[in-house]
Amino acid sequence: VQTLKELRRYVKQHNLHPDSPGAGGETAPLFKEEVIDGFRILIGRNARNNDLLTQKYAYKEDLWLHARDVPGSHVLIKYRAGKTFPKNVIER
Repeated sequence: VQTLKELRRYVKQHNLHPDSPGAGGETAPLFKEEVIDGFRILIGRNARNNDLLTQKYAYKEDLWLHARDVPGSHVLIKYRAGKTFPKNVIER
């Protein structure tokens, strides 16, 4: 491989791109997930997953958290019907 174009072609032909399915081993889950007091909490792992989390997995009833003016993970607390978000879950 002599050029970047050839390298890209080689990577594509041999399915070596890290985002492609079956590209070597198990893939990590999109989000870190925790359950606290019965509330499911999803935490973005990087900028791409933060966007995916807030645009595709969030509903208007869910609680979205993010620190203002600093880079960091988006946190989504999934809504449970008839339940308010407890302070201890939000703080955690």
